Amino acid sequence: MMSEFSANTNETDLHTDENILDFKVESADYYSDAFAQLGKKGITKEQLSRHLITLVTVDFYNHGTETTAMAEGLHAEYQTQFSFKNKVDDFYV
Repeated sequence: MMSEFSANTNETDLHTDENILDFKVESADYYSDAFAQLGKKGITKEQLSRHLITLVTVDFYNHGTETTAMAEGLHAEYQTQFSFKNKVDDFYV
């Protein structure tokens, strides 16, 4: 049985030997101290928050790399959904 999430991602042709992994990246909080070493000395938290643009990459099993939408600031809102269809065999399990 497919989840509502999978149905929304057009993964409708599911065979008996297949399964779907649904995955969602909602948001992330970044610490300004961790980025202070990367930028110019004396950069303020406010400057970093205005100029920081991030994305998240997801690598799963034998699927290609997927990426979220880009987001700005120290509190990034990605709101990206992924659905991975997989053949369930001995190697997968």
